[in-house]
Amino acid sequence: DEKRHSALQPLNAKIRAIGLATTEWSVSVMWNLLNARAKRLIAAVLADPLIRKVMHNGPLYDVPVLRRHGMPVRGRVEDTMLMHHSAFPGLAHKLQRVATQFFAISPWKAEFRAKDDTPEDLTKYCALDTLTTARLYAPLTIAIQKTSSDRTYEIDLKMAEIADFMHGVGVPVSREVNQELYDRFARNMRIHRTVIEEKANSPEVRERVWERLA
Repeated sequence: DEKRHSALQPLNAKIRAIGLATTEWSVSVMWNLLNARAKRLIAAVLADPLIRKVMHNGPLYDVPVLRRHGMPVRGRVEDTMLMHHSAFPGLAHKLQRVATQFFAISPWKAEFRAKDDTPEDLTKYCALDTLTTARLYAPLTIAIQKTSSDRTYEIDLKMAEIADFMHGVGVPVSREVNQELYDRFARNMRIHRTVIEEKANSPEVRERVWERLA
């Protein structure tokens, strides 16, 4: 629906598959195949504040999507995208690009997009995503330490938390204050535009500009 936000936004995203991983293994399953007990077990893991969760772009995407589907994530969430952003701010931070920086791994995302998107393809893709994310945490932790960017990372995590809250509840806006700011801005624009135009239209300045252009 062109008039609605896309599924890439957590407000509208549906869960097709879910994956869990440690650094040793990963497992992925289609969401509609999970029974109620399996979903309760996954929800319990996500809600346990003593279990550290590692995600890639988790605070701004996975966490709100899971919360909307009745699986709130509690406790600290480490985010490999924000870790990479803090340690290597000039590089691309997409998962596959980050992974190839540390591991010799095939371009699984491009391979997946080239297929027919069967449930088998999707669950394998999801499992590779989660396993890669789990394994990236250790080298990115070292990179954070070597670049002394731990403070930046903590600030990024907090900003992501605030952004998630703002996205969920909105941002309070006063129309009166907004109009006052607009009127002040428009007034200043008129004043400064008049000053600039007076200087630009003076014969001396115009002659110098024409000479430079010539």
